[in-house]
Amino acid sequence: MRRIGLTSLIIVTTFSLAGADQGQAQQLSPSDRAFWVASGAAFAGGWLLDEELRREPPAQRAGTPGRLALIGDEIAVRRNVVPALFTAIVIAELMEWPADSERFVRLSAGVAASQFATSLVKMGLGRGRPRTAGEPLTFRPLTNDNEWQSLPSGHASSAFSIAAGLAAEFDLPLPAEALAYALATLSAWSRVYDDAHWTSDVVAGAVLGIAGARTTVRWLQRRSESDEGAAAGEGGGGGVPVVLLRVRLP
Repeated sequence: MRRIGLTSLIIVTTFSLAGADQGQAQQLSPSDRAFWVASGAAFAGGWLLDEELRREPPAQRAGTPGRLALIGDEIAVRRNVVPALFTAIVIAELMEWPADSERFVRLSAGVAASQFATSLVKMGLGRGRPRTAGEPLTFRPLTNDNEWQSLPSGHASSAFSIAAGLAAEFDLPLPAEALAYALATLSAWSRVYDDAHWTSDVVAGAVLGIAGARTTVRWLQRRSESDEGAAAGEGGGGGVPVVLLRVRLP
């Protein structure tokens, strides 16, 4: 029952913030007050349920939950995310799909921005992980010890930034967008299952991931559109940000 409650909380958080059923034009923006109201409510709910939803450290990953946790854990780790994004850019360049190459570069920038913000908050707050601190209100601010960098979750931030970036850059059909956010939810859930994070950690990570990706991607989109317009007005002589967003292969 606790696992069902945890998963339901994360899913509600995901789709209320992501607006996956509203279409890209109606999705909540980090500049909207409603985005942060929903984020705050979700975080508060997770904080209140941190101890209730905590799963005791498993001796091993057993059965279907264990296998799902293993998959979720691998979705957002850096050793998988970085090569995957780089490969996508390389393939787009080799296939001479410049628009897709630019999209994947902007997506990568959104993920990087989210991870940078997440790392700063982690070190600044210094919240103890469940397996280390044992209770959710233990902090050691400004620490480099990974066991005291629980809030927010880097896995959740990475997974949700990828999902939000894909939704912002590509005209995904609803099932595809829902799948992207479902995989992000699985990644977040796996961290609580493994006793590596509190529920509020993964909710905060999801919020930072979505906010960081959407803000970065939309800013780069506006820059690209602005310079394309300037280039058109000058007979094709501008467009510097577009060039910067391209990855030229020899």
